Amino acid sequence: MAASHDIRAVILQVIQDKQSKGRIGAGLGQNSVLGETERRIGIGHDQAILTTWHDLFRTGYLAWGMDLSNPNPPWFHVTAFGRRALASLSRDPANPSGYLNHLYSLATFNPVAKSYIEEGLQCFVAGLYKAAAVMVGASTESLILEIRDCIVQKLATRPPRPQKA
Repeated sequence: MAASHDIRAVILQVIQDKQSKGRIGAGLGQNSVLGETERRIGIGHDQAILTTWHDLFRTGYLAWGMDLSNPNPPWFHVTAFGRRALASLSRDPANPSGYLNHLYSLATFNPVAKSYIEEGLQCFVAGLYKAAAVMVGASTESLILEIRDCIVQKLATRPPRPQKA
């Protein structure tokens, strides 16, 4: 089964592709986005796609309605929060796969820092922003402690400096 973060990336990419073909801010149709998502992912992931779809509305990336004349499903639009995520989709936390790929291309993480950053990303995707901040802080602390340990080790192996008389 496709991972939920991969499904999320595909849904967001489909929305981005459909928006680039139409006018910015125009309403989009639920059936066309879900149909294209299923085509790209493959048949058999209905529940995972629907759950991820719901999460995008729950966390404020998408909202129902195209305009005041069509305020209900199946029409929806991308919110300001969603537009910011789509602007840098390849490495935005809204796209966990792309975000992690980008992050891991910049640095190597120890296992503790990696586990905290990945859990923090799960918190962010779930809309638990304070919990995400705590997890990122814990990841950062782990990396800083690793740097400190390297500095202490280097200082310990360095020859002592001569004392001034």
